[in-house]
Amino acid sequence: MSGLEDLRLVVGAPFVGALLVSLAPARAGRGIAAIGALVTCGLLAASIGAPVIEVPWVVRGIALRLAVDPLALVGAAACAVAGVMAVLEETRPSRGRLAGLLALQGTALAGLLAGDVFVLAGAWTLAPALVIGLTSGTGSPRARVAGRALALGLA
Repeated sequence: MSGLEDLRLVVGAPFVGALLVSLAPARAGRGIAAIGALVTCGLLAASIGAPVIEVPWVVRGIALRLAVDPLALVGAAACAVAGVMAVLEETRPSRGRLAGLLALQGTALAGLLAGDVFVLAGAWTLAPALVIGLTSGTGSPRARVAGRALALGLA
């Protein structure tokens, strides 16, 4: 097993990318976000066939568990590609929106690869807040209403 087969890297890479986009100069934001999304795709490709990650967490009996099965792999691959496309196609590439897109990608990957209910619940809790944050800055009232409806549906 190489070090790149760790599923924690797949889930954590978009969040690290979001942090780097937030700290970088405004002109470099889109490039850093694109690199972060592409690195996530590469890490996902390297983690095909990775063993289950189980890390004891908080109290005894509760563990952080990430696993790849064939169905989760299809969803994670679609999420990784969609993350790259969203970053590259962003019409208003502010640092906040790019960081939000990467954080949403990481949240979706965590939900897809979750092997326990606590990781899944954390992903489902964070996703509506990110969706509302990403859609509230749009100029279109229809987009804001649709974003709120989507966030309500996720919640």
